[in-house]
Amino acid sequence: MKKIAFCFMTYSCINHEDIWRSWFNGIEKDKYALYITQSHPDKKTPVGYFKDNIIPSRETKYYNKSIVGCQVDMISAALKDEDVTHIIFLSGSHIPVKKFSQVYDNMSSTCLHDITPRNMDREFKVQGLIKNFRKLIKSSQWAVYTRDHAEDIAYTINNETLDTLCPRGKYDISAAPDEIILQSYLLSNYPEGEFNITQNDPENSPTFEYWNYNRSYKYNKHFTSTTPEEWKNRIKTYYIIEQEEIDHLTDDCSCLFMRKVSDNCVVLDYDNPRKDYERELNTLYTDLFTLIYSIAKNEIHHVSSKLLTTLNRIKVTTLTDYIVPKIT
Repeated sequence: MKKIAFCFMTYSCINHEDIWRSWFNGIEKDKYALYITQSHPDKKTPVGYFKDNIIPSRETKYYNKSIVGCQVDMISAALKDEDVTHIIFLSGSHIPVKKFSQVYDNMSSTCLHDITPRNMDREFKVQGLIKNFRKLIKSSQWAVYTRDHAEDIAYTINNETLDTLCPRGKYDISAAPDEIILQSYLLSNYPEGEFNITQNDPENSPTFEYWNYNRSYKYNKHFTSTTPEEWKNRIKTYYIIEQEEIDHLTDDCSCLFMRKVSDNCVVLDYDNPRKDYERELNTLYTDLFTLIYSIAKNEIHHVSSKLLTTLNRIKVTTLTDYIVPKIT
């Protein structure tokens, strides 16, 4: 029987452990295995229900080859279970947006997404990477690997070969090793036809994550931002998600998970169609975002009468209460 290893690479904890607990509840144990690493364990936010799934891991540094080493450690740990056929990498900010059965049935090949063979020759050469790979690319870290490919990685990439593949101990922000090494190794040594590759299509990739260069995304200007005050050219963290958007991800897209979901994320619903007061919502965006985020953090803020009128038309639901019935 096919068995999937879910490998969570976390800073400290899984943001929505309650959602994951509900998601795995009732699933046959011979269908999945769970592994968790913590780069910066925090006693204030410990892993709870899944604490027995934590495995020893090396210390990792941001944009450093140690992250790749940690991935290889997790692959090696998962492969000790002879029944594991696929390995999925997830972060502490991931949540599932499909039922377990849908994820299970979708596992077939190694899945890579957001592959970027962009013009980075100078940066790669400076870091000594060009000579190590026939096909050098950047790609999302949140990939799915088959057992065959994972065994090759575990056999080939160890501490010694990792030093060879990553000549520099510290990387520039534009050449993150966790987005290069494993992906480039596989694509340099296997025919491209062995992979399921989705290109610039986050809604139909294994993991949905929103970067604001994805201008075509239907909900690119809805309540999705790294901070209430700023729109940065980077990935966005979900502190708020509209019901319409999360329904789109669960019902209309083939993505299996979404990433960068805050532990305080809430779901908004409206009594009337959003378009009826789109301009009003956009005008009040910062105030509304700040208020709801502060409510989630149990802080008190003054609420203007104009904002209160808008709030009276909005229903706020916890993410767990809203999404669990949809994915279990």
